[in-house]
Amino acid sequence: MNLKDFARYKVKPKLKWQRCAQFLLSRVFNRTSKKHIVFFSPTIYQAAHLKPVISILCSLPHIKVSLVGEFEHRNSNQLKTYSCFDELPFSEKYDVFVLTEIRNPTNYAGLKVFFGHGIGPKLTYQSNPKLQLFDYLFVPCKPIYDIQKKLSSKAIPIGLPIIDKKYTSDKKRYDENNLGNPKVVYAPSWHLNPELVSDIIDALNKLIDLTGVNIVFCPHPNLLNQAKYIHSTQLKEYLSQAKISVSKRSTFDECLSADLVISDISSILFESMAAEIAVIFDGNRDIYHQSGATHVLDELEQHVLTLDWHKNIDDQLVRARSKVELSKQLNFINNYIFNKDQATEVFVKQLMALVNEEYPTT
Repeated sequence: MNLKDFARYKVKPKLKWQRCAQFLLSRVFNRTSKKHIVFFSPTIYQAAHLKPVISILCSLPHIKVSLVGEFEHRNSNQLKTYSCFDELPFSEKYDVFVLTEIRNPTNYAGLKVFFGHGIGPKLTYQSNPKLQLFDYLFVPCKPIYDIQKKLSSKAIPIGLPIIDKKYTSDKKRYDENNLGNPKVVYAPSWHLNPELVSDIIDALNKLIDLTGVNIVFCPHPNLLNQAKYIHSTQLKEYLSQAKISVSKRSTFDECLSADLVISDISSILFESMAAEIAVIFDGNRDIYHQSGATHVLDELEQHVLTLDWHKNIDDQLVRARSKVELSKQLNFINNYIFNKDQATEVFVKQLMALVNEEYPTT
């Protein structure tokens, strides 16, 4: 470590003593030559987007991985988990932090990378000025890149690892609960403004009346959280009365074994398209307009069917699964995301470049 590197600990005078302490402790107690990469995700469903990357990094002998927040992974020789940043040992040296939310662990030195979870075009969130606090922005898709490159000259096109074909093909697409009927996943999103959330109860009322299909309900977790969604109690009461259960599997896993996915601005609509699952837009245009994504909506509706809840739903679901519609969807998503089927490798290679390590080729 040279004086230039040491100077990184003096960037913010307010934290000078903390960073200097970390520097000295890491030099005394941490003799490993491994590069240390920390991932942060506050929820399991966000952490899933990082899973393919973490898996590869843990197989590299010169890389050490720490996870902060909610992950399915367990401690091993290559990987340590912590519930919050305060639990990270100050004696360790951290080279890179990758975060799925706009938080900045300023007490720790190391490059900060933002990788916003998902590819749903909630562009008002993805253009938050606080993103300028990050050293790099890893970007999954073009609409987000177009807006984030205005915030940072270090916005890098990456893609979304979880939708790489190598990863999705390993998933079990057969669902034993289908009973031979087409499986339709309804996955509405959440918004801070409850008025922008789709009319979920009305949609479910119409979907459960359909015959010959298996409806699976996969709401955004915040929709069932009273602290996050004012109508959550009403929704849970309805679900109980209508005897509709909420899937306990991850929404992405449910969609991989689905015949059709219905959603709004949720990332799952776009992830399903990338996994070549038929989708249909639920018609909630307001959430696109308020998210700064009207231009994305216009393009989406040219390639993806919009469900008309007042017409025969069965016919629309059948049409959405036709070869013609699937081809239109694929054309859309191929122009929407970066590095289709190669995002995991691109992500890892970019991290290796940040820590001055080569990515081993097979």
